[in-house]
Amino acid sequence: MAVAGEVVFPGTYALSENERLTSVLERAGGFSKDAFLPGVTFIRQSVKEQQEREIKDRFLSQEEEALAQEEAGLASQNLLPEELVKKQEALDNKRKLLRLSIAKLPKGRIILKLVRLEKLKNSRNDIILHDGDSLFIPKTPVSVTIIGEVYNPGAILHHHGHRVRNYINNVGGLTMNADKSAIYVIKPDGRVERKGLFGCNMVGRGDIIVVPARIETKVSFKEIVSTIYQLSATVAVMINVFK
Repeated sequence: MAVAGEVVFPGTYALSENERLTSVLERAGGFSKDAFLPGVTFIRQSVKEQQEREIKDRFLSQEEEALAQEEAGLASQNLLPEELVKKQEALDNKRKLLRLSIAKLPKGRIILKLVRLEKLKNSRNDIILHDGDSLFIPKTPVSVTIIGEVYNPGAILHHHGHRVRNYINNVGGLTMNADKSAIYVIKPDGRVERKGLFGCNMVGRGDIIVVPARIETKVSFKEIVSTIYQLSATVAVMINVFK
């Protein structure tokens, strides 16, 4: 198993039968003082394969089929040339949204909620390890990133107690093309939370605030984000299987 980032002795560790995560972390000397436990990335090959099947069977195939049917239906409509161009552009935007959503899905990642070793040991997150597993522990970030339809996208310092609207105001606010009801936040552990402009939860260190563009299509960003959230939640629940 590969262990990288903020541990005392990063490296590759051979696994004994049914060895658990805390055992390897103890051999790696434990977490460093700068370890950011909410942002750990744990990758498993079998989960990657399952995610790819989920994406193909539950999402991508259905949406591609719907887009193909909608595109075929354009030929039967008596549309003016400029109307046809707009309809085709809308379909192209839908495909771009599909590709974007798939690209953002974590491949092979199991969402683990790690704590200090003494509390982690024998907990539900102290999973049995498999050959090929890998773990990366990042340093504690100091910023929040805002991307998409804002006037000055980028990273700004994290402020305790600030919410989505506070950070968006700090980067110049929303553009005219922003869909404020579809704003979402990607958490450091890979989860996706739908916030909207007036989301009540505080934004944490390392969060990414995404402000989508407002596009008039049947396949909306909100629907895509919902699917991403459901697939991510499925992976989070899967840790019960590996105990």
